[in-house]
Amino acid sequence: MPLMQEDIRQHYEEAWKKIDGAAADENGLTYSSPVEDAVLYPIYQQLLGDLKIGVDGGKVLDVGAGSGRWVRFFLQRFSPALLMGIDFTAASIDLLKKRYENHSRTRTQFRTADLTDPALELAERFDLINVMNVLFHIP
Repeated sequence: MPLMQEDIRQHYEEAWKKIDGAAADENGLTYSSPVEDAVLYPIYQQLLGDLKIGVDGGKVLDVGAGSGRWVRFFLQRFSPALLMGIDFTAASIDLLKKRYENHSRTRTQFRTADLTDPALELAERFDLINVMNVLFHIP
């Protein structure tokens, strides 16, 4: 039987609570392979630079923010004026607010949102919309 959106939401509600509860610091929030990150992060950073996407000083939206993998990437490698993370699980947003809400260089905002909702309104225009590891979760 195929997984429906509510099944996926329930899985991640539990996963993010478990990861957040077990993590002593942001290094414990890792939901990817360190080897994958070591290869992918420099390539993605270079791509954004080559395309002259205004991440530094710009507004970045991270769709499907999860445990904050890409939030950490942008905060560690760039200085966006605004970094907004959205996810359809409340546990993700709780985790992100707890760990990243008061960042020293970047205004951060995190909110629960359903990407498939045609009425979704974020009240911002973004220089970059980051959508990684999300689309295959949409039935």
